[in-house]
Amino acid sequence: MVANTSAVKVAGIYFLFSMIWIIVTDYLLMVWIDDIGDFHLYSSGKGLIFIAVSASLIYFLIRHELLKLHAARENITLLETHDPLTGLFNRSQYEQSLKALDKRQVPYGLILFDINGLRLINELYDYDTGNALLRDVAGRIANAIPASAFLARSGGDAFAVLLEDVDADEVKQLAETLQASFNQIQLGKLQSTMALGYAFNATQKPSRDVVAEAEKALSQSKLADSTSSSNAVINSIKTALYERSDETEQHAQRMQRLARAFGQRLDLPYTALNDLEMLTMLHDIGKIGIDDAVLKKPGRLTDAEYEMMKQHTTIGYKMATTIQEIEHIAYFILTHHEWYDGRGYPKGLKGEAIPLLSRVLAIIDAYDVMTHDRVYKKAVTKLEAIAELRRCQGTQFDPALIDTFIDMISNQTYD
Repeated sequence: MVANTSAVKVAGIYFLFSMIWIIVTDYLLMVWIDDIGDFHLYSSGKGLIFIAVSASLIYFLIRHELLKLHAARENITLLETHDPLTGLFNRSQYEQSLKALDKRQVPYGLILFDINGLRLINELYDYDTGNALLRDVAGRIANAIPASAFLARSGGDAFAVLLEDVDADEVKQLAETLQASFNQIQLGKLQSTMALGYAFNATQKPSRDVVAEAEKALSQSKLADSTSSSNAVINSIKTALYERSDETEQHAQRMQRLARAFGQRLDLPYTALNDLEMLTMLHDIGKIGIDDAVLKKPGRLTDAEYEMMKQHTTIGYKMATTIQEIEHIAYFILTHHEWYDGRGYPKGLKGEAIPLLSRVLAIIDAYDVMTHDRVYKKAVTKLEAIAELRRCQGTQFDPALIDTFIDMISNQTYD
């Protein structure tokens, strides 16, 4: 198809040039030459010039098209063998390299990498941010391994390194060095971690067994690093939330202190206390999905804008259910704007049908918002905030929890 297009292009240019040449030169000869003999002489010369010029034109046209075809073939070849995002070899080449090693039966090492939380990064930010992280990690790995090593992007968030002419100790040493280097990945404010597994083939085992061994080590690395990975995931969520909304880290920290004290006053179990603290940090993650014009509006929201803002509980719930590290608090996120009398949202739950942690959070959040400045309002005093909590006791808030909370804060400051 490309060749046909090029041929038509060359023929079209040649035809157009020929027509213009004949019409223009014949007209000029008729205007300038009166003698018939001179006319024939110049006509013959014109023909020779036309042959020379058209031959040169055809040569340059064909050469230009051939160079374009060659470049197109090189690009096609590159796309067949390389990942267009990172410029590394692709999975197909990785698999072919393993097959070639099977045939040659030489010792080699295999190191596998996985970026933890890439899907979450794409959801919280956008695919451009995730792609930037992939390119950054690809460049770091490429700079950290020997020039003779084979490096491929073997999956969406995965990379593979093949090393020949090395022994088991060299593979282990390189893997441990890489593990230390990639223990924490920082790209701007974005945080992530990398899991790593490796294997060495010294006994001419099939490559599938070597891959299985490396993948098992990779899974063990993920399991061992689960706490660090979870922290990185949560930090990424918090960073995105603070950047997109009027929520601040100081607000979350104050709420954490209140939550710990209130939870202990309520004799909540250890796991519930931890869930409550996590909820204070992440209850508004759905605001990441609200339009900036609504989210950052300094004045009062219109009815339509308020309805849009109310969607943050449902958006946050859907996000949390897709993130393993926080899915256990997803329902609390959904219900943290429910009212004790049933007039809240999104489900209109009433009384103890609302989860306890959601009822607790509602009180803590309201108190902290009232007692600290916001873009749209000035802070009130502790006494004024307590009076407002009393006013909403039994309507917006659980009456028994209000009594306990007010008793707790009356004689102590939690700023």
